[in-house]
Amino acid sequence: MRYKQKIVVDASVERVAELFDSPSNMMKWFPDFKSFEHISGEPGQPGAKSRMLFKTKRGDFEMIETITVSNLPDEFSGEYDTLGTGISNTMTHWFKPHTDNSTRYETEIDYVFSGFKWKLISLFMGPVFRRQSFKVMKQFKEFAESQPAEGDAGTAGTGVE
Repeated sequence: MRYKQKIVVDASVERVAELFDSPSNMMKWFPDFKSFEHISGEPGQPGAKSRMLFKTKRGDFEMIETITVSNLPDEFSGEYDTLGTGISNTMTHWFKPHTDNSTRYETEIDYVFSGFKWKLISLFMGPVFRRQSFKVMKQFKEFAESQPAEGDAGTAGTGVE
């Protein structure tokens, strides 16, 4: 199952990529995200592997991320294996200028389901996967737009102009 999605973020491409590229920020915009642990390779670079832990209503699940492309702000891609589920996916993120101070954030996600059960479920659950992916993109947009622009942190909320 493959699909593309896009959203406009009211922040510069450079700022959006900077916020996206920080694993510590992930907890701020992805509420189901619990932890990130680097396993091997040079962090943030192609070939690097990391363990990611997520929580759901049905319990925690673990995913292994393998970075395939790290060329921010243009592109970030990875392969994700959800351990013990028979579900894996590849995900590509692009950040493109929309206006002077906004970014078109695009993703392409390709899920692969192993086993008859998951393949059958995927036929009916496709819209759920798409909605969840877009919800996460919206959460990132809201997070990025709520962050002070680089260099503004020192005067935010102080009344200093």
